[in-house]
Amino acid sequence: MSSSLVAGCLDPFPATTTETASTGDATAGPATITSTSTITSDEPPGTTTPAPTTTSGDQPPGTTTAGPTTTTSEPWTTGTSETSTTESEPGPPPVQRCQLIPAPDLRDAACDGVAECRIREALRFECDGANFYHRLAQAPAGGAALYVQTDAEPSFAVQHEAHALTEQGSGLADIWVTDKPFSPAGNLLPRADGQIELWFQDGPDPPAIHYPPQAAIDGGGYSTPDEERDDIQQFIGTWTRPDDVPMATFIPADSDTIHAMYELPDGRVEQPLIAADAYDIWLHDVAGVLKMSWSEFDSDLDGTYLYVRDLEAPPDQPGTPLVRTGDFSMGRPRDAVLSSFGDGTHGVVLTQRDTGEVPRLVANEPWTYDEELGGTVVDCPTPTCAAGCAAAPPCVESRLETWGVGLQNGPDSVRAWHLECAYDLTLTWEEGSYFDLFCLCNKCRCEGQVQETVEHSCELVASTLAPDPNAPDKLLRSERWRRPLGFEREDLVIDMVVGDDTLWLLTKSLAPTKQIVVWAVDTE
Repeated sequence: MSSSLVAGCLDPFPATTTETASTGDATAGPATITSTSTITSDEPPGTTTPAPTTTSGDQPPGTTTAGPTTTTSEPWTTGTSETSTTESEPGPPPVQRCQLIPAPDLRDAACDGVAECRIREALRFECDGANFYHRLAQAPAGGAALYVQTDAEPSFAVQHEAHALTEQGSGLADIWVTDKPFSPAGNLLPRADGQIELWFQDGPDPPAIHYPPQAAIDGGGYSTPDEERDDIQQFIGTWTRPDDVPMATFIPADSDTIHAMYELPDGRVEQPLIAADAYDIWLHDVAGVLKMSWSEFDSDLDGTYLYVRDLEAPPDQPGTPLVRTGDFSMGRPRDAVLSSFGDGTHGVVLTQRDTGEVPRLVANEPWTYDEELGGTVVDCPTPTCAAGCAAAPPCVESRLETWGVGLQNGPDSVRAWHLECAYDLTLTWEEGSYFDLFCLCNKCRCEGQVQETVEHSCELVASTLAPDPNAPDKLLRSERWRRPLGFEREDLVIDMVVGDDTLWLLTKSLAPTKQIVVWAVDTE
């Protein structure tokens, strides 16, 4: 494990040899080319298949291929190579707008007074213009990739940047420029070879557009896609399987079933995945068997459950309701694992921070567990009108706002991280009233008035959840450490990826200063 990260610009653009295929004759419009062979198979994901020879009949609607040709391309170049179907001069290369900057001051402040600090590195993320949709994507080998969307030249262009996060070094990995002025976020698909692809869909309608690593730049300054998939109705998202296979999910134009796309060493495999509304999924390895889980409301069981089934199961096979997380739409999971203690199928869920809800840590039988993380720590007693509201002394009420971060399955416990942001309210009291339904009359009550709010630094809290040695039928959460990260709760936004040895945590905060930071935290 590296003791530090090197930020800035990696060398993400070496000359690479890729297989590409032309769509046909040259035309005056943009070309659609295919850079990877697509295999539509009913075999389980991960099945070894022979090197494909594809024809237009083997491809999804909207794509065609010819025999592969091998070319060596430099980053962001175009021209009249064997794979180009248009005659045009290359446009100007995109200009990097954002960068990761080492922030030893933030790391040192968080680790102050601690001999062995689990926070390995802090990286400020800064852009020289407007930037949106900051989020992390899981990558093979325990890494992550940071996506950001910025303004670009030419006018009304959108620039998508991918920044790689690894233990060996972090920095810019790739840039794509698209011609959509008001665009949603793209989806990064990090590959096992360290390069990153981009899937982009402008709005709810087809096509879903695929951009390869170091996509060529056309004469107008836009990146050249290698696939425009009219057969994809909705591109959902990307994941990395526990066996380090890149994976994406989508809904075909002629189906309601979610399909999976696996980027295997032999080529791409696409096949039906699940008939349920499993838009957010979690992937697990249980004794070498890949499993998937998702959240769904069950009217028969009157609750929202985490469902689990084998990843390779038939798409119409229902899952097993494993963990009840809440009523109706409450208790949406933020992260879920199948714990290694017990039979390996014991579910643990960290729920989302939603309106009216605090994050909860929940587990199912035989070790049932349900703990709220956050709330009021010190509550002010409410005075009575008979004693006089205004006569009551001021009171300081202490509260915690919490954000669930993530979970990781360890050898004998589940590791959990969450953020606690404490603040104090100084309350005075004045007389108010409420309508009592029993007497159908107004009654007096004392109402607290906030005179002062004192914010405290948000802390990252690391815990473990494991069977209680003193009560084997119960789980015990043990706090391991907590460190202040220097920001406050105002408009706080977070995202995370849990890698093998690293928790990658992205925080966007406004107070005491506006900044975006990526934290690298040792998981063990």
